Amino acid sequence: MKKLILITLSILLLISVVNSQSTEKFIRILGNAKHVVNSNGIKLKATLQEVAPNEYRKVRYISLDEVRENLNKELATIGLPSSGLEEIWPPSRNYNKSPSENYCIYLKDKETARKVMDIQQEGLSFSDVSYTFDKVDPSVYDDLALEAIADARRKAKALAKEIGKSVGEILNLEDQSKVESARSYSSSNSSDSKGIAYSVVVTFELLD
Repeated sequence: MKKLILITLSILLLISVVNSQSTEKFIRILGNAKHVVNSNGIKLKATLQEVAPNEYRKVRYISLDEVRENLNKELATIGLPSSGLEEIWPPSRNYNKSPSENYCIYLKDKETARKVMDIQQEGLSFSDVSYTFDKVDPSVYDDLALEAIADARRKAKALAKEIGKSVGEILNLEDQSKVESARSYSSSNSSDSKGIAYSVVVTFELLD
């Protein structure tokens, strides 16, 4: 008898859930928004290396200090102070390479970057060109979230109209975006702008 009662209650509960689902009216829509961040400058990696003498190439020995001094002189002619060199890691020596140093040079525009990369001297090479970007203000993400919700509502209204219904209140919100940390950063992308995408899944009530 007890088992029969449990089975009966389970059937009644299942019928109740099915009826509830059949009368529930809603629509789930993905809303999108985008914000473009423009680069605030360019970052170059400069490698300075001691130059060994080479009779065939008619190159004399050049110390690491002299290579650095020559670079600073060249940067000065462009209007860049030596303080613009930011060392990445300390000088090092191994069995295959001469002593070397690595620096980052931060520049404000492409023209200045071109002039720096045109510097030709023994013991100097450039690599890892990338664009730098300012930190994104947290309020930008707040605005993007609202824009994404508005986009979802616009889509929901258009679809609801096709079936003779209207859109009511928001029943649920699912944030699909990954917010970047609010700090400056660089990108190896060749573009001097970067898009920040924001997405939300919004569940709206459907009204007759």
